[in-house]
Amino acid sequence: MLRMNSSPKWLTYAFCTLFCWGIFGFLSKLGSNKLSPVQMQIFFTVGLLIMTIPALFRSGISASSDKLGLLYGTFTGLFSVIANLAVFAALKEGQASVVQPATGLYPLVTVILAVIILKERMNVIQLAGVILALIALWILSL
Repeated sequence: MLRMNSSPKWLTYAFCTLFCWGIFGFLSKLGSNKLSPVQMQIFFTVGLLIMTIPALFRSGISASSDKLGLLYGTFTGLFSVIANLAVFAALKEGQASVVQPATGLYPLVTVILAVIILKERMNVIQLAGVILALIALWILSL
């Protein structure tokens, strides 16, 4: 008998992420049809602040927070803005059904960096998955 809480906690978070990013992609297309990429980023930030400010007050940042972690978090935000502007521009010009799957392959960059810099290892099946993702990107570009 399968217990409801037998799944790892990360899997629940992953499914939540999948759902929210799916809605994000759909709403991004709708908004990009009406607004410029910069306007979309501005209103994306408004929505982000609505969710983030209460979380900041709950958890806070103290002087003892890891400085390198704060730097990584800041750079994450900077790259997120660049990526958002690029995806909003892509959605303004292209179809969501093609743009979102293509941009959704961004973990390939993470995988490459993790293997090269963090020295993480991949097994043959995982490597095959990366190769299939690259083939998918090529097919989407046709």
